[in-house]
Amino acid sequence: TCGNKVLCREGYKNGAAMLAHSAEVKDDLEGMIKKIGKEKVKIICSGPASEIEKVKPHMDGRLPIKFVNLDSGALLLNAFPKGCSDTHITILPEFVVPAGKMAEFQAGFPK
Repeated sequence: TCGNKVLCREGYKNGAAMLAHSAEVKDDLEGMIKKIGKEKVKIICSGPASEIEKVKPHMDGRLPIKFVNLDSGALLLNAFPKGCSDTHITILPEFVVPAGKMAEFQAGFPK
């Protein structure tokens, strides 16, 4: 948390893994968004354009997502094995929680 903001950083092997996780948490996420309001939620999803294009068709507008295509080679912490491309997807959700509602909001996350 940072003041009244809750930030979460999640990383996935590729777009398919991100979509699988999204399906698993769909109901919980939608419930949290209803509690605080869609206008208080921002989600940034970044990755290679080829993986972002796999994700976009499955997002129906209920989530406030901004997509960011990474430049080829934008993140190279370690050399990838020969023939291994970078397919990772990262999301950064930010929830602005109304005053006095932080404990209730945090109760929605597993410990």
